[in-house]
Amino acid sequence: MRPVTDITIKLGQMVRDERTLLGWSLRRLSARSGVPWDVLRKIEVGYISVLQDALDLLLAMEASVGDLQLADHLRNAEARRRLAAGEE
Repeated sequence: MRPVTDITIKLGQMVRDERTLLGWSLRRLSARSGVPWDVLRKIEVGYISVLQDALDLLLAMEASVGDLQLADHLRNAEARRRLAAGEE
């Protein structure tokens, strides 16, 4: 499992915050996104193996353009960190 970083924690918080704002349960988001609920639970606390998953979840919940842009920026920053650390 990939390490939790400040960036993955922020991405996970964004997913959880959007889900909470919508009043959705993990199971509802799972049904709408096709991502198993136990994987969603891990993503929301920052264990994000595939960075695109966080962005895809925000897209599925129709997050604001600003949130999508921030998530994309964070995804790219974490991808660069992983590459520099030899994790990808």
